Amino acid sequence: HEPEGQARLVAAIHRNPNSGLARLALAEHIEYLREHGGTEQVLSYLEGEAKALGDSELGETITYRRARELDLAGRTAEARDAYLACATRFPYPVGAYWDDALFRAAEKELALGAPERALLHLQRMLAEQESAVITGSYERGRYAEAQLKIAEVYRDQLKDPLRARRELRKVWEKHRTSTLVDDALFEEARLAHTANDQAGTCAPLSIITTQLPTSRYAACAHLLCPTLAATHDDCHDYIKRAAGIP
Repeated sequence: HEPEGQARLVAAIHRNPNSGLARLALAEHIEYLREHGGTEQVLSYLEGEAKALGDSELGETITYRRARELDLAGRTAEARDAYLACATRFPYPVGAYWDDALFRAAEKELALGAPERALLHLQRMLAEQESAVITGSYERGRYAEAQLKIAEVYRDQLKDPLRARRELRKVWEKHRTSTLVDDALFEEARLAHTANDQAGTCAPLSIITTQLPTSRYAACAHLLCPTLAATHDDCHDYIKRAAGIP
């Protein structure tokens, strides 16, 4: 019987909360609860487990999963607070969900109409990357995405395209192995082109054509910067439409 199986699963989580399998069991049980009782039942379960297992190795996962559940339920302000609480209680470098929690908190701030607060969370994340350059550290998965999001906030919410261009360049300068680099450089060029800044348009496109020649944007570079040579490939129509290229 499924309820009996789930009860055994919960018992196993309590017996071995520091086991890697406990995270998988927790995820499975959460899905079961959501399917059979909805979000409120999941939240009630997680709040109980936070009290019982909050000091175990499963504590961070429980804290993060509660934030995600609030997010999925559309409880935006509560989700933001829960993500921030997770990032604060389980900070860099030990927090496995630290960067994701800050990124998602920033997204919630944007949904709540608070772009300046969103920037604070993203900058808080990237400040750790800056300090890690000296000590040596692993690149967190959300770093490049956070830098791109900062640029987007300046472009879309704060209506500051010049600052957005500077922030877009940082994706290339500080996250060169990221798959987001060419997107950021091309967007920088597009914003400069919109501002009739030819030198500002050509500079990021030159980086794409010389350093990232396999990028999907390389074939489009000469259409925005005539001093760059055309490639043998055609610029995709969807890129032309997005960039306003005739």
